[in-house]
Amino acid sequence: SKSSKIITIFRDSNKKLSKLFKKLQIKSNNDEKEKTQKYVDDDDEAYNNPNFHSEEQDELEIPDDGF
Repeated sequence: SKSSKIITIFRDSNKKLSKLFKKLQIKSNNDEKEKTQKYVDDDDEAYNNPNFHSEEQDELEIPDDGF
């Protein structure tokens, strides 16, 4: 019957859309992980760079002679 054909079409479309959605969701998650990793790497680079600190830090450091 015509109704059963329509139902079959909807089922097939639903399966295809579900697969596509899963692929897109996985890609989105991977993109988010890459952004997070890049942010962490950039932060580490700035934190570990001895030339990247404020003058205020210099004032707070204890001199080599003790005081």
